[in-house]
Amino acid sequence: MKKVFVLLMMPLLGTVSALAQDEVPQVKVTTVTVPDTYWEDASDENSRVLNDNKFKDNWFFGVQAGSMMSWGTNSSKASFMDNQNVAFGLQWGKWLAPYMGVRLTGIFGHNRGQFVQPDKPYHWLTYGANFDMLLNLTNMVNKYKEDRKFNLVGIIGTGLNHAGKYNTNDQRLGQIRSNFLVIRAGLEGIFRLSNAWDFNVEVTNNWINSNFDGQDANNRYDGHLDILLGLTYRFKNHDGARQFTYAKYNASRYDYLNDEANRLRAQAEAKRNAAPIINIQKKVVEGNLVRTLISFADNKSNIDKLQEVNVFTAAENYKKMSDASIYITNYGDTKANNQELFADRANSVKMMLMNEYNIPAGHIFIEANPQIIKNLDQKNTVIVFINE
Repeated sequence: MKKVFVLLMMPLLGTVSALAQDEVPQVKVTTVTVPDTYWEDASDENSRVLNDNKFKDNWFFGVQAGSMMSWGTNSSKASFMDNQNVAFGLQWGKWLAPYMGVRLTGIFGHNRGQFVQPDKPYHWLTYGANFDMLLNLTNMVNKYKEDRKFNLVGIIGTGLNHAGKYNTNDQRLGQIRSNFLVIRAGLEGIFRLSNAWDFNVEVTNNWINSNFDGQDANNRYDGHLDILLGLTYRFKNHDGARQFTYAKYNASRYDYLNDEANRLRAQAEAKRNAAPIINIQKKVVEGNLVRTLISFADNKSNIDKLQEVNVFTAAENYKKMSDASIYITNYGDTKANNQELFADRANSVKMMLMNEYNIPAGHIFIEANPQIIKNLDQKNTVIVFINE
């Protein structure tokens, strides 16, 4: 729970009172407590907004071990357990979105074949590499949750398998090939163990040319069913997380307002005979048009702590609109006298809107001439004024 101070108009009211009554204004501060909240996208059924995902984010690496069950020519003549052989695997990949990822896998294992009349088993080694597309079926059916403990993932892929080192010279072996194209499909269950580690159970079937087992008499597909258990390590993202995260508004940044209110009390007496510096938070609703003023100190382009509240207000109103735009312009009817200072101040506001509130740069426009803003079609628009 974080403190948020809400009577932001009190400094203005206190200053006006000082001019009228020649008294030092008394600034009253009232506080309420609210929980941290998630940013929501009004254009997408108010769904939560994910934090930015960079290329180096959401990578993973895993090791696997289990069984490679051969199937093909005469495999039905052997028992289920006879067709089980040891297998080992590696995987390296990246989740591109909560519902989709890609990976490269390496596999090594034994395969078993079966001769008949007379019956005779034989073995050979297999290793290969595959490229797989991962589809998170859980997140596709149910919306993504950061704390979900289990995910079911579909696997579709292709690759190459190398076969060699047959342990027999039986004449019933045909013309032996070494390399085979593989088509793969399967399912993977992912169990969350900790912030960084997952436990995986994977079942993947591999379809291969009928010559894979060295017997090509029946022209049917051969292959192997891989049943693998594994551990996967999820690397840190640029923000320290190890998964996709939703963007939150952290109210704790406004804890400093209590000290700021005390500072304003002290300044009020010193400035009561001077021209007032007015800090205004103004919101006029005309359909979907919202106006906000952000004041800067003389000759300064950095945003004062107190004025960050007005930047937040502009971002909040933008999020509530569909396909909205934000225009940053000079306060008044004409261009600012100091265009360089105006540009610095406008860019400070734009960078905070982008970096702190995840607003796309393509929806933020800087226009030095306020007359141009007045002539625009201002549907679904937030206008941010900057003082001279």
